[in-house]
Amino acid sequence: MAEDTGLTKKDVQAVLRSLPAVIAHHVSKGKTVYLNDIGIIKTVDRKARTFHNPVTRGRVEVGDRKLVKIYTSVALKKLIE
Repeated sequence: MAEDTGLTKKDVQAVLRSLPAVIAHHVSKGKTVYLNDIGIIKTVDRKARTFHNPVTRGRVEVGDRKLVKIYTSVALKKLIE
């Protein structure tokens, strides 16, 4: 990666180490993060719902919440196939 970008190996390592924190910062503020040829990371709102617990056979109420979704790009899916 250092050869491809013209950066030093130390600089590339610093960028890669900081990437998860940068992504988490932006996603926590409700922003969508686009990673070219990799995919999209964003938050989605999930409505309150009731589900059936198969162990206790009882109903459980789950309130509104936010989830982080990761959508892979078509290019990445084609590479994996």
